[in-house]
This record gives sequence, structure tokens and C-alpha cells, in this order.
Amino acid sequence: MPPELIEAHGAVSAEVAGAMARGCRVRSGSNYALATTGVAGPTGGTAAKPVGLVYLALDRAQGTEVRELRVGEMLSRDSIRIRTCRSVLNLLRKRLLADGGNART
Repeated sequence: MPPELIEAHGAVSAEVAGAMARGCRVRSGSNYALATTGVAGPTGGTAAKPVGLVYLALDRAQGTEVRELRVGEMLSRDSIRIRTCRSVLNLLRKRLLADGGNART
């Protein structure tokens, strides 16, 4: 991960999530890769990036999809992490279905 990317956008950003997923897919040689970054709390949130802000990324040869997820500040750290995991796995599930179940797409 280029330090300049984190300096420009912050660790919790769409750009960093996409770069992490891309790097994972390329380095592993896989067809798909997932990445998440966010503020799980209970501290660390700001007005611009509150607790519960998460970016999900899915990368494949055809491109990178990034989604912003706001799960809410009132949830516990564990609840935010669980929702993040479920959401990024659901993003992969939907992509696989859209690709016709062909993991080589």
C-alpha cells in the first residue's frame, strides 16, 4: 500500500479499501479478493468519519467495486465487525451470482 494513498485519503477510505482488495487479488493470484476498512469504535470516530463508517471492496480482473456502509454509532465494536463481515461476504455472493456462478469470470 503506497503511504501516499493513506496520507491523501486516510486509512478509512474507498480508495484504500479498493487498493487493499486489488493488492490481495494480484499477490495471491486469486480470481476475487475482498477488503474492508472502517471505524469500529468505540473511539476513533470523527465528524467526517464516525464510528460505524466502513468501506467494503471486492476486486476481480474486470474491476473493483467499493461500497460505503454506515452501520451506526450505537452498535458495539463486535456488532460493527460482524455486520461488516456479513456485508462484504454478501457483496461477493451477489457478484458471483451476477457472474453466473463462474468463479473464473
